[in-house]
Amino acid sequence: MCGFLGVFTEDQGMLDHFQQNNDYYMRLVARRGPDETTVHRTTDTFISHALLAINDHVTQPIENEDNLLFMNGEFYNAEALSAKNDTEWLLNYLSAHKDISFLDGEFISVFYRKKEREVTIISDPFATKPCFVVVGVNIVAIASYQEPLAQAFGEAVVMEFPPNTRFVYDMKANTVLTHKEVVRWDFVPKNDSYDDWNRAFEESIRKRSATDKQIFLGLSSGYDSGMIVQELINQNRDFISYSIFGAENKETLQKRLDLVNASEKGKAAVVLYDQERYDSHKDFLMNNCSNYPYRSVQGKFIKWMLDDKAGVGLSMICEDAKSTGAKIYLSGQGADEIFSDYATRGPHHGTVRGNYTNVRSKWVNFDQGFQRNFLSKEERVPGAWGIEARYPFLDRYVVQNFLWLSDELKNSEYKQCITQYLRKYKFPFDENQKCGFNPLKSLPRGKILYG
Repeated sequence: MCGFLGVFTEDQGMLDHFQQNNDYYMRLVARRGPDETTVHRTTDTFISHALLAINDHVTQPIENEDNLLFMNGEFYNAEALSAKNDTEWLLNYLSAHKDISFLDGEFISVFYRKKEREVTIISDPFATKPCFVVVGVNIVAIASYQEPLAQAFGEAVVMEFPPNTRFVYDMKANTVLTHKEVVRWDFVPKNDSYDDWNRAFEESIRKRSATDKQIFLGLSSGYDSGMIVQELINQNRDFISYSIFGAENKETLQKRLDLVNASEKGKAAVVLYDQERYDSHKDFLMNNCSNYPYRSVQGKFIKWMLDDKAGVGLSMICEDAKSTGAKIYLSGQGADEIFSDYATRGPHHGTVRGNYTNVRSKWVNFDQGFQRNFLSKEERVPGAWGIEARYPFLDRYVVQNFLWLSDELKNSEYKQCITQYLRKYKFPFDENQKCGFNPLKSLPRGKILYG
């Protein structure tokens, strides 16, 4: 995970302004990359990049004679995993004009053809890594968070970069050359069993946990985290799970903690906190975390991300994990939005809501709506702690194999893919129960420690 601010223009006054005020503009962004911050300035570019080194330490931007690249995220293509590092691999891949529809990972990349003065931005299928842009006459500005651009240009002209998009802008002609999808989803069902989906999920966990860095996740009594934990145990991976006894079914959660601690390489921890610690984390996020507006599937404003109590709980988990040296957080984000579309919630939460009959195109929450809302939390809160988030349920092959399931299987029961998996391995869960993550529910009156 990284953070960046990039400005492409021949306006030297504008480049001077960003260079002179870099610390101010990068204040929140730089927390995403605590290992190194690099500033790059030419006659038509200013780039500030904050690096979180996971598999390697590659100072960005990187460049060859004709092209320049900076990025945020990880690539899981076999060629990328076998290369010296995925950053140089991507530079060579894009320089050779190779097919970007094969890119596999969680990423946002910015590629610049120096002679042509073409800026290319590519997002993964769900835009898991945040990116905001300003496109104007003789200028393209890009940042991981909206705050630097809003402060420099005004909120009205800042756009959130969309999921699954390749955008190419010709700086010489001030013209958009390309704006198209990267991955073409196939919504036509063809599978009458979960076998391919199960294999895709197993591979998703394998790719995201194949690291020498400590990985962790939050373990609740719900479906999504339970499935990730069970597969980590199946693959004999090192991991730490962190649990908060908030709105959880405590009996189910305790059974899970016992299973993790009984596994060969898993470790279960309970987050200890009182009102004072909760309040201190709320203050920490207000001062160090980028904000984001939550909206319903109808587009109506709900609340600000920093008012989400679950974000405070995640922050406490990240602090405990950070104290162990952990750098990678496995998130359950996407399971509600893809595999159920909030079937147990009200109409402002979903549109399909568990009935996938003849659904042959994207629904709102597929990559917008609550997908965007909660991805903002899952990225920004760990980002404030310099921790990378990875998303097993948003793996492109996991999602595609869900779309290929027959309508009968998709409609069979709540979170059908996860349900059949948990039953298969006899992992404890409460059927048909959606449990929201609310750490305040374990805080009785007074400064009482729970744990």
